[in-house]
Amino acid sequence: MLSEENNKGVDLKKIVVGGSVFVAIVVFVGFFLHLLSPVAGESRGRQILFEVKPGDGYKKIIFDLGSKGLIRSKSAFTLLSLVTGSAMKLKPGLYSLESSMTSGEILSKLVSGSRTEVSVTVVEGYSVYDIDRLLSSLGVLKAGELVEADKRNFLEGKLFPDTYRFFKNSDVDEVVGKFLDTFKSRTDPIFAGDGTGSVSSLILASLIEKEIPDFEDRKIVAGILQKRIQAGIPMQVDATICYIKEANLYPDNKSCYPLNALDFKIESPYNTYLHTGLPPAPIGNPGLSALVAVLHPKSSPYWYYLSDPATRKTIFSRDLDEQEGNRVKYLRNQKSKKPL
Repeated sequence: MLSEENNKGVDLKKIVVGGSVFVAIVVFVGFFLHLLSPVAGESRGRQILFEVKPGDGYKKIIFDLGSKGLIRSKSAFTLLSLVTGSAMKLKPGLYSLESSMTSGEILSKLVSGSRTEVSVTVVEGYSVYDIDRLLSSLGVLKAGELVEADKRNFLEGKLFPDTYRFFKNSDVDEVVGKFLDTFKSRTDPIFAGDGTGSVSSLILASLIEKEIPDFEDRKIVAGILQKRIQAGIPMQVDATICYIKEANLYPDNKSCYPLNALDFKIESPYNTYLHTGLPPAPIGNPGLSALVAVLHPKSSPYWYYLSDPATRKTIFSRDLDEQEGNRVKYLRNQKSKKPL
């Protein structure tokens, strides 16, 4: 009888222990699945470009996923990738991931490989119209998508010149987001001490980017243009006339030159021959050199300048008589006016 009771006690203990183990397993599995769940709910998910470079090991890739806020737990993701045998199958490329994706979905994408991507180099001074044509020619966006986005979000000046990697057939918001992130990261350090206002500096830099190639000359011209603004004298920058014509000609890619007398009479807030002060917005996308020049203008006795079409050298003048003499000397064979 005692033996039977002991056996019952042992069986009960086994049941209790087994139940505890089962509960522990259920709790562990539940917690593990929670760690693999999306960082954000579907309604709050955001799209993030994620790059895996050739040679990146799975540990670095998983670390970067965590840094981007795409996974809840690096340890859980590591365990999942090792258990499924996926750790060594992660492919380099550019991926469009969302914070509403589970770790399993992200892992599956990284194993499957990215969509077709292209390298895009945006040159200093390119306008939104130039960049729209470039992106559409490479199949990143449809023609006109970036121009329409500019009308909604005022992107001109913030499409920072650099080399980018984009997916073909990308979403325009995804492309714009990458441009703006790059602009912020590259310009925040230099605008930090800008007491004149970053918008004004950006507009002025866009003019100088279009007209002056040499950095030291850019600082002098920044000083000239600021001096003319303060004196209430029209800046008379030909590049602004070209921008007006470019907007009117889009989507055609025709040169704005030669400029004729009627071009300088086009009524537009961008016409710096008819209106004093800065135009309402940038006329292109300046690089760091032009931005730094504007933030560090150089004082000079000059009020005018022009560019020698043969050498692209900037010729400075102290007064209108000297400027007219330089026009005759350097521009006598030119059919169009040149900067100031």
